[in-house]
This record gives sequence, C-alpha cells and structure tokens, in this order.
Amino acid sequence: VSLVVTAGSVHEVPTLLFASHVSTKLEEMAATVNDDLALGKCTVTPGSFVYQCLSRIPLHLCDILGKQVFIEPLRKVTSSSNVDQLLKFCETSKQRGFLQALG
Repeated sequence: VSLVVTAGSVHEVPTLLFASHVSTKLEEMAATVNDDLALGKCTVTPGSFVYQCLSRIPLHLCDILGKQVFIEPLRKVTSSSNVDQLLKFCETSKQRGFLQALG
C-alpha cells in the first residue's frame, strides 16, 4: 500500500522489481522450509506467506498487484499452475471468498 502512495498511482508501482524481490524471498523460504520442519522449528511456508500478504492488502489493490507480485512468483517456486494450496490457509468462508474474488 505504501508503494502505491509513494508512486502516486497503482499503475506507477515498479511491479517487476517488487515481484523479483518477492520471488527471491520465496525461493529462500522454499529452500529452508523442509529443513526447518524436520528440526521442529516454527516456519512459514511460501504459500502461507503469500496468503498472509494478500489478506492484508485491500482487495482493489490486490486485484491489480497481487497476481503479478505474489501469485506468479509463488507459482515459479512451487511449480504449481494454480493457487489451490492457498485455500488450505483459509479458515472461514470470508477468506475463501477473498481468494475467489482475486481469481
């Protein structure tokens, strides 16, 4: 949200740069998540991280930025062609509705 305010418009946000940073962090998370789980450490998976980010962004911004900045990098990291894995983080019908509205 602060990037949109700083840029002055949602269309002026450097989405490719932001998506690149998100992708790098998701790759780092994916590389360590199995080791962390094996050691019993509390860990955040790439899917749960993306869900948490998306759920905190207003829907109208999420619709424009969410797919390119969060969903596409997650697909690259998980080699998944869909976001079904995000549904497992939904605890309520409101949360599932949010993901459905996002597409």
